Amino acid sequence: MKIVALTALIFITLVSAARGDVLYQFDVNGADSIQPFSFSFTSPTFSVDGTSLSFAPFAVTDGANSWTMVQGRAVEPCFEFGTGGASLVNCGFVLPDTSSEGGFNLNILGGALPGATGVYFFDGEGTFLSKGDITFVILTGNLTVSNTSPVPEPSSTALFSIAVAATAMTLRRRTAKIPHAIE
Repeated sequence: MKIVALTALIFITLVSAARGDVLYQFDVNGADSIQPFSFSFTSPTFSVDGTSLSFAPFAVTDGANSWTMVQGRAVEPCFEFGTGGASLVNCGFVLPDTSSEGGFNLNILGGALPGATGVYFFDGEGTFLSKGDITFVILTGNLTVSNTSPVPEPSSTALFSIAVAATAMTLRRRTAKIPHAIE
């Protein structure tokens, strides 16, 4: 009985030590000349006000020009993204006047950053500069927030392996002590 309890305790420890990241998947509808685009990133926890976002750079295009977003922030109640020359400021951005820069913000409808998994809708605005032209767009779309598959911590896996080995050794000792019946 002690073996079963020990194995159950170790299994619960293994499961509770597993961690999974939060996946944010944005699907942005096209607007005016800006083509529809999607991007995603993961975070170890839900993004809160003031969180700098870590993601792979992604491009926004109008078919002729392209702007690569390399920075992002979560600012209640929106997510904001920009090219390297953009300044991100409280659900907005400031662009230099003489370059090919761009930025946009996505305001979560309902007025709060997601704190749970689910599908959220957003609207926002974007401004994109290119060769002296300014493109201003209203953006809409949805954000799907989900958990990635939990991955056990390496220490939990090691602990579980030790528990299995100890259980096997205990069972082996018990079977070695039981006298075999003579047929």
